Amino acid sequence: MILILLLNYEKMINVKHERENNIEENLIEFFSTTLSSNETMFWVPENDDGIISNRGICFFRVTPSLSNPSGKFAYITNVFTLN
Repeated sequence: MILILLLNYEKMINVKHERENNIEENLIEFFSTTLSSNETMFWVPENDDGIISNRGICFFRVTPSLSNPSGKFAYITNVFTLN
């Protein structure tokens, strides 16, 4: 599933780039860890032609503060949709 998401990510944004700093390996490790612990979630809508979009959300905690007593945050990431 993770490799499929990465491959579709590259196809969807149609960007050619050089792979630096082992980004593919780092992404696989990150998503393997955080998806299994529910720290990251993805939604992948499909139609008859395949994947049409994806979006992710990462949950994390920081030191609680007066403005955020629980210390809980969520970061919406990787939102891509085909035209």
